[in-house]
Amino acid sequence: MIRIYQDLANGPARGQDPQAILASKPHVRVAFIGGRGVISKYSGVEAYYEEAGSQLASMGQQVTVYCRNYFTPLLREHHGMRLVRLPTQRTKHLETVVHTLLSSVHVREQYLCPKIANEMKPCICGS
Repeated sequence: MIRIYQDLANGPARGQDPQAILASKPHVRVAFIGGRGVISKYSGVEAYYEEAGSQLASMGQQVTVYCRNYFTPLLREHHGMRLVRLPTQRTKHLETVVHTLLSSVHVREQYLCPKIANEMKPCICGS
């Protein structure tokens, strides 16, 4: 992971396409946590997941989107992204917290630092 960040910090070599460089690197595993899911464009977070995730997947990266059961249709994959549907407590104050916690427990051993798209990131990643 550190090598990838160093390569990104140094920037692409002259004349090289940044997307071609990323595609030639070892696979990056990305997990999107904290939103409702993909397909249904409820907010900017879901639109971001779908756009960024599908672009990363098209470059050969492994992308997983953690979705809420009620929000995302019963699919295993969408635009090359793996969909993991998990339950949550459907209440105004607990829904995001419970889903983010369950998703984080599920992803913790598979990914080094998952992308968490809400205020729960400092609690889970220690940032």
